[in-house]
Amino acid sequence: MRSGKTAIFATAAAGLVLAFGSAATAAGGADTPDALMRKIMASYKVTAKGSNAMIGQKYFDPALTKLDQDNSKLMDGVDVLDWDPVCGCQDVGGTYKWSGHSQGADWIATVSDSEAKGSWQVVWKKIGGRWLIYDVIEPDQGSIRGLLERHNKCAREKIAKHQKPDACTDVK
Repeated sequence: MRSGKTAIFATAAAGLVLAFGSAATAAGGADTPDALMRKIMASYKVTAKGSNAMIGQKYFDPALTKLDQDNSKLMDGVDVLDWDPVCGCQDVGGTYKWSGHSQGADWIATVSDSEAKGSWQVVWKKIGGRWLIYDVIEPDQGSIRGLLERHNKCAREKIAKHQKPDACTDVK
């Protein structure tokens, strides 16, 4: 008799764990890199409008955003990122495929579009308790973060010597 009650309790407990566990996973799942990539890539569809369009850069690590903003100021508007590196585009309307996987503490999404000859990677890191885009690695330019750092360093050196930073656009 006792084993029957134990089995009923175990079944009920398992049901509760499944019910509440799934709800907790679904609620927390909205902030996973996978869910965020799904949301971001949807923002590049031709149907995306206004504040829902091209939202990739809203998920940049604040330090990456600062590198981009500094680059724009230093280069007087002729900055490295004249495109959105998450989609490799300047406007909505692309068709993208992507897949992701964990790599140590990071999460890497490999992205391609119907027009690209290759793919690129979006590197996510957990920063301040949130998953954010730490870098984008492109086949021809490498790390966007590294490229911004090199451009900014070059521009600061040119400006310190009272030279125009235009030559820094050739820095790879």
